[in-house]
Amino acid sequence: MNVLLVSLQKNFSIISLKLLHEILRREGFNSNILYVQGFPEDSKSLDSLKGYIKDFSPSWVGISLTSSEYKYAKNFTLFLKKNFDFPVIWGGVEPTVTPEHGLPYADYVCIGEGEKAVLDISNAIKNGGKLETINNLAYKDGNDIHINPLNPLLESMDELPHIPRVSKNSFFLHKGKVVELTHELVRKNSVLHASIYRVINSRGCPMRCTFCVNSFYYDLYPKYHFRTASPEHIIEGIVRGIQEPLPVAVISFLDENFFARKKEDLDKFFKLYKERVNIPYIIYSSPNLITDENLEKAMDTGLRGIQIGLQSGSEKVCKEIYKRPISVKKFLDSVERVKKYGLIPNIDVICDNPYETLEDDLATIDVLCKIPKPYFFYLLSLTFFEGIPLRKRVEKEKPEILNDPHEKDILITKPSVVNKLKHLAGIFPSRIVLSLSKWYKKNPESKTLKLLVGICFWFALIFVQPFIFLWILFLFSKKSIKQMLKYLYYFVDFRIFKTFNFWRTSKDTAQT
Repeated sequence: MNVLLVSLQKNFSIISLKLLHEILRREGFNSNILYVQGFPEDSKSLDSLKGYIKDFSPSWVGISLTSSEYKYAKNFTLFLKKNFDFPVIWGGVEPTVTPEHGLPYADYVCIGEGEKAVLDISNAIKNGGKLETINNLAYKDGNDIHINPLNPLLESMDELPHIPRVSKNSFFLHKGKVVELTHELVRKNSVLHASIYRVINSRGCPMRCTFCVNSFYYDLYPKYHFRTASPEHIIEGIVRGIQEPLPVAVISFLDENFFARKKEDLDKFFKLYKERVNIPYIIYSSPNLITDENLEKAMDTGLRGIQIGLQSGSEKVCKEIYKRPISVKKFLDSVERVKKYGLIPNIDVICDNPYETLEDDLATIDVLCKIPKPYFFYLLSLTFFEGIPLRKRVEKEKPEILNDPHEKDILITKPSVVNKLKHLAGIFPSRIVLSLSKWYKKNPESKTLKLLVGICFWFALIFVQPFIFLWILFLFSKKSIKQMLKYLYYFVDFRIFKTFNFWRTSKDTAQT
């Protein structure tokens, strides 16, 4: 039986969909992955898609999406319904949180973790059974939406197959034609030459921040908790991945909170990673788990950078709005610790929060100025995703300021003076930024100030930020010019994409 899984994301690192693909193949189903990367409007592409799908003749089609791909999924589903007659099932974060948004178009949506559901769906269709009885599926019954019970959470992640960087039976809509996806095509059509190898081997996060969808999963699953694969399983998957004919400059662990693992698991991982992989890597961690013991062991195995969430320099905002019980002192201590070990911090900052006052914004600028340079940073525009606690609060208190997550790009912040100052805080001399910040506090409507901040902002983007990038790359290379030049070949376009907000990919997730 043939199954077609479709990715509309603008990258090839769709870990969740590739996992389902490997599960189906392991159980004997003929699964194909089709990378469309948006929805094409030209007749050549549509004709090629139609011909490919007709020839493959799937028994059902699954479409993976986040809120960013909602419009693409809607249009692609309408295209399928117009030309074919098979069930179309949506899965991923978007339909999990808001099944009512998908069911006007899809026949069914899969809610929550879908590893068992995809097999149940395939077996039901193969044996002539009804999909309406399958756990995790939601469907329309007349004007009503019926949501079936959820399967229990997957407890042993070692049961999952290893995920290749490029799966067999993968296809790509490329230049108006569906072609087989090769490693060379991935390299040529990926940011940074596909040199960042992304992996994820855990689910969940101990924290329940109000802006994050992880909070929704705690409500969806009463016993939702942090789970991880064993060190042996993780390392075996990575070893297989680095043997594929794609460059690997750095391995990026997308686990929400890498250090949330048990001490014995971390120790075993570090030992095996050094023995069998020994490639530079970067991780995510909350500040409260960044300890000297963890950093000392990790640094010895190739850790080069840690993404850390500040979110706001205002403790009031962090505690009362975001429900993040992490003090500014704790955050700065963790960053200082990271810098002490020669690692590169990558700081997340949330902008455009209507609950933040001018004082809150200036507090964030002040904290950013206290971080010793150089460091990476991400300014993220607050998006009220469906299902998150913060959206529910805004719906009650400030419904007029709600934004549509289907229309919003989280990587594009408002061009406000305060956002420009936050950007400058990460790359410009702190003394200058703090002086501009004080001026802004006294006279936020000053046209002279706005002009000066604008000039500094563009000067920093064009002249200072590239230098900062090279400085970071030098430190990332352990101060080796030879190694730095090697990385530079892969990363030469990184600052261009980041500076001008051309990186339109959605964060991968193991949730389906």
